[in-house]
Amino acid sequence: MRIHLLSILLVLLLFSCSLFKGNKPQLARCLNENEKNLVLRWGDFFPKDNAFFGYEINAYGELFIFSKSLKNPEMKKDKIVDLDHNEFCSKLKLAQTTILKTQTLFSPGENKARFVEFSNPEQNLNMLAVWNPEFQNKGSRHFRELFDSLNSLVPSIREIKNR
Repeated sequence: MRIHLLSILLVLLLFSCSLFKGNKPQLARCLNENEKNLVLRWGDFFPKDNAFFGYEINAYGELFIFSKSLKNPEMKKDKIVDLDHNEFCSKLKLAQTTILKTQTLFSPGENKARFVEFSNPEQNLNMLAVWNPEFQNKGSRHFRELFDSLNSLVPSIREIKNR
């Protein structure tokens, strides 16, 4: 009887330990192993201060906020939220379509620039589009639309506090 009771306690202990394991993020369903280090970034660049502020999504649908400047040259990055994989895959497809439409864009403003960056080191892919947000010209139209669409993924401060 004693062995039976100890066996039950051992099983319960093992089961409870498995409940508290950290959940390893899952690769988004629309990606494969060759895309596990894929990153999509967007934000603002301030040339005079050499400062960046923006957001980043990785291949696991994790959304981060990041910043980097001359004063703080190491990139500061904080996780905001895990995105729904379907929503992430939809935005990723939009990014890829936009890149195909406008394959090159580098027109920064003197004081401020917007950017969208797509990077996949495994496939040696890196694409950076930069434009001046003060002007709305034809060349930056698709990237401005992508930028706004990506920004819709960022929850408001109120939404973050309510999680």
